[in-house]
Amino acid sequence: MLDGGEILGVEVRDDTMAATAIAFESSSFMACRTRVIGVEDSFAAGERLARALEPAGLVHVLVLANGIRVNGSALVKGLTARLPAGVVVTGGLAGDAGRFVKTFVVSDGEAESDTVAAVGLYGDRLRVGCGSLGGWDPFGPERLITRSKGNVLFELDGKSALELYKNYLGEHARGLPASGLLFPLTMRGEGGGRASSAPSSASTRRSAA
Repeated sequence: MLDGGEILGVEVRDDTMAATAIAFESSSFMACRTRVIGVEDSFAAGERLARALEPAGLVHVLVLANGIRVNGSALVKGLTARLPAGVVVTGGLAGDAGRFVKTFVVSDGEAESDTVAAVGLYGDRLRVGCGSLGGWDPFGPERLITRSKGNVLFELDGKSALELYKNYLGEHARGLPASGLLFPLTMRGEGGGRASSAPSSASTRRSAA
């Protein structure tokens, strides 16, 4: 998560460091990395990482990226577009507690601000599962997304999404973009499914602000 802190066991903390060591009896792994030129390079970066990983026996890909200079949705789309069918992708974006200044990804002992790193896990005995849970409560009228590009939202009901969002946030609008992380939009598709996302994201049709 962009500003969610560090997870260790069942605790989430801020301003700490968590490390995990993993050993496999029969599975193997392969690591790779690529540099991103900017947010617009996110999809291509995902494709580059997928091509760098050996496809035979690949079961899971763990990807870690800069949370400021990378569009996570586009990165995942680039990865899945080139990975073999059935390969699961999980990972996260490095954050700086909502300051939106600079983050780093460490790969091969080097900490770099323009790097996306991936680890491919291999083996027919390897089983991977993942899940997510949100606790947001939606409020306000439902609105139609009238202009968006990719996962970037521009208009709701023909009006500037940013201005509408500022009206809802009131005094909290002074803290944008960091304060926006505390007030995500709820979006649903035509089938009625609902998911929470960052205030600048939109990939479905309707939103409750």
